Order: sequence, then structure tokens, then C-alpha cells
Amino acid sequence: MKDIPKERKGTVLVNFKLHGNVVKVLDRLVESGLYKTRVDVVLSALRVYKPFQEMWKKETVDATES
Repeated sequence: MKDIPKERKGTVLVNFKLHGNVVKVLDRLVESGLYKTRVDVVLSALRVYKPFQEMWKKETVDATES
């Protein structure tokens, strides 16, 4: 992954398969207007999930320093 430009790494990391029922729930949340895309739903969930909070803070700090 070193040869992938930094702006594309995020896209590669969120490219995963979800169970059909999960996709239906994501679509309903998007249709309700709470989120713009499925990715926004997943990212919001990760931000509040405690094990990822420290990693999220570190990544956002690193991104602002770049």
C-alpha cells in the first residue's frame, strides 16, 4: 500500500462487503436524510466505538498536520 497515494488509501480501506440486511439498514439511514452516504454511516459508527476513538483522534491530528 505504500505506492497508493494518501488520498486514495481511505477509499481502499472502506471497500468491504456487508451482509444484505446491513446494507438495507444503511440505505434506510441514508434515505432518512440522517447521512449522505453509506460510508458516512460506517464512519460515524466507528467514531463512537471506543477502541477506534484513539485511532480516529490520531488520524485526524495527522491529517491536519499534513
